[in-house]
Amino acid sequence: MKELLKKWKRMSLLTKLLIGMLAGVLIGAIFGESAQSIKPFGTIFLNLLQMIALPLIICSLVTGIAGVSDTKTFGRCGVKILSYYFLTTLFAGAIGLIVAAIIRPGVGFTLSQSYDGAIGEIPSMLDAIAAMFPSNIFASLTNGSYDHALVFSILMGIGILFLPKEQGEKVYKFFELGLAALGSMLDIVLLYAPIGVGVLVADCVGRYGLQFFTFAAKFLAVNYVSVAAMVVVYTTLVWIFARKTPLLFLKKSMPAILTAIGTQSSAAVLPINLQCAEALGAKKSVYGFTIPLGNQINKDGTAILLTASFLFAAQAVGTPIEFGTLVQVVFLSLLLTAGSNSVAGGAVVTITIVINTFGLPMETVTIVAGALALIDGVLTMCNTFGDLAGTIIVSASEERREGKCMQKGA
Repeated sequence: MKELLKKWKRMSLLTKLLIGMLAGVLIGAIFGESAQSIKPFGTIFLNLLQMIALPLIICSLVTGIAGVSDTKTFGRCGVKILSYYFLTTLFAGAIGLIVAAIIRPGVGFTLSQSYDGAIGEIPSMLDAIAAMFPSNIFASLTNGSYDHALVFSILMGIGILFLPKEQGEKVYKFFELGLAALGSMLDIVLLYAPIGVGVLVADCVGRYGLQFFTFAAKFLAVNYVSVAAMVVVYTTLVWIFARKTPLLFLKKSMPAILTAIGTQSSAAVLPINLQCAEALGAKKSVYGFTIPLGNQINKDGTAILLTASFLFAAQAVGTPIEFGTLVQVVFLSLLLTAGSNSVAGGAVVTITIVINTFGLPMETVTIVAGALALIDGVLTMCNTFGDLAGTIIVSASEERREGKCMQKGA
């Protein structure tokens, strides 16, 4: 037993997570629905990560921005990463539509269920922007409002940049120490990660079983194929702009990828993603800003889900779709993903908005929500993997710029 414990301690987090996931699949397959009884152990892990996520966003963003040598650097990185997030989300939504048009998940599918849940209102662009600014940051933190924490942290970081040097250093040190303390907490939580992830996987397999893979199989295929296409896009962009091979990038990203699949929550993966960015050699002043920002506004996987859900519903009822409508769907998905929650299953509300916007049967939401357990982890992985890819690209561009400046100085 002691030898096993020693081997376990020597294993990497990646190996431990793989073992946990495989054990979860076996438990779910053997015990079926009875495996749901152990779900609370997975919920504990999810809650622990989410507990750390909000203060981590604040400390990471504040130190990431305040640690920038000048405001020009912050502005330059901000423009780069926002442009990347905007373009990849639009591209992901378009890929979801194209793949759904090819596989046609709704053709031959008979809608028979109804949906009685609440229907969200479609926010205008200005309303969505205004809603991101908190009136009471303490109330926002109590309610777990990630978008409010994001805006507050950005403004705090910028404010520190404009303080006199001595005062700015003191405030920066406070948040830097807080980040170090949170990192220590994270190390403790990660000791439980293999168990937590394994239990969550066991719950999913036990709840739905293998028979659910035949239900709406085409719809599931649309999402899997679309995410696979986006992974190719991410690794290619990193290869071209950061000179990191796809295999190296995937290997270093595996802890975040597996945690995303297991927890199905972008917020829960945030601390792991920060560690992966560091392991890939990204600059702290870059990833401390870009990863938390992407965690809130960059959700390429959700964009795929929204556009695929729309076309699934339209095909199921035999409604012809014009090109202009498809463009509207893609841009609506971009707007909704930027303001959606970074929690497991949070996409259901935005699916409801999209389906209701175009007057399609609301029972579609019920069907998609049922399938979400089998695809949410993969979509979450797409979200977080996209954040990491953008971070590595921006960091590499900043390193090249610094190198050129040094050459000129020499």
